[in-house]
Amino acid sequence: MVVFSVDVIKAVWNLTRCGDLLDQRYKAALWRVCNMQPLDRYQQPFEVAKPSGGYRRIRPAKPNLALVQSVLADWMLRHLPLGNDYCYIGHRGVLTAVKKHLGSKSGAVYDLERAFEYVYAPTILSWLHYYQPQADLHVLECIADLLTFEGVAPQGCVSTPYAFNLLIRPFDQAIQLYCKTRSLVVTRYSDNICISSSGEFDFEEVDNHMSLTVDGCGFQLNHKKTKNFSTPPIEYLGTRIYPDKLSLDARKIEEILERFEEILYSSTPEFYRKMVNGLWVWTKHICGDDIPKELYQVFSDYYTVVGKPPRSFVRWLTPKLFK
Repeated sequence: MVVFSVDVIKAVWNLTRCGDLLDQRYKAALWRVCNMQPLDRYQQPFEVAKPSGGYRRIRPAKPNLALVQSVLADWMLRHLPLGNDYCYIGHRGVLTAVKKHLGSKSGAVYDLERAFEYVYAPTILSWLHYYQPQADLHVLECIADLLTFEGVAPQGCVSTPYAFNLLIRPFDQAIQLYCKTRSLVVTRYSDNICISSSGEFDFEEVDNHMSLTVDGCGFQLNHKKTKNFSTPPIEYLGTRIYPDKLSLDARKIEEILERFEEILYSSTPEFYRKMVNGLWVWTKHICGDDIPKELYQVFSDYYTVVGKPPRSFVRWLTPKLFK
């Protein structure tokens, strides 16, 4: 356990505080966490299955550390230049990321392998020192310690995606410059990257450049998940991207149907209303009026059971009833 002095803890608070009613709660939580053994800051870890196979180890923070990490995440957002991430930065999301590629006729999709496992404490400290050179090194060491466990930012913590985006910014800058010089479109959604073109696409050159850039920035590509699309549609983030429209890919439809099977057989389907309403809005944004029949059916079944469907669902359904 690294022991930080009272002066260092005070300096961390002064550097990262929000300046609002949360400040005193944050101060108390920061003091408690800095005087705990690292293992005592976290809940018991557990594993969750990844859609692509294998497992992801989750280590959630206990309440005091969760508060501290949420304040540090906000501080990073406000004061540090982070990566161009459509998942965590700027409230953009899947729809915005995939819409950028409308008009493209070819492209490639890439996956960063175990990306969050490369968010190391020494690298975090290096970038903190680069962007906050005026701060005392011991203060920055304390922040890096609060963001990591056994030298790595744990998955399941609110601050980890922002620490990841601190480290991956040089990659984003390099790949955006490369794409700009070749009239390519690029978006990154967490560890998923799509590069597309409305004209010719040199897959070999782009693949080689991606590998070199990713390696040079301290990450790795999962080459098994690299997919090249020489003709539309481009499959990215559960969608199929055509030059003039979007649709859901078959795997995403199957995933939604499996989720509805659980919901509709639940003894309390009304508890899922918020999630289902969100799924409906997302499906409507992606598919427009061309919602697959099987999805229309499960949404209709759900709202028949629980009542009070969203107005957008009623507006979309009404013309169908009078055909």
